[in-house]
Amino acid sequence: MSIASVFVMAVGGIPVAFANVAWIRTAHIGPIPLIWLTLGVGVFPLIIWLGWLHIRATERYEQQFIDLIEDV
Repeated sequence: MSIASVFVMAVGGIPVAFANVAWIRTAHIGPIPLIWLTLGVGVFPLIIWLGWLHIRATERYEQQFIDLIEDV
């Protein structure tokens, strides 16, 4: 599964969950609504982790390309 599809499913699933589950819309953790915590605290680590995975994959592909060119 590609990194972009994981991002779309995870971030796209948040509005679907909030639209379809009533108790999530009204849930609070302390004075902060759960939706804001989910978007503010939950999404950014996901973006950072997916970015890290993307960089690792890109570096791996670059090294494979360099190895291919050196053989020619």
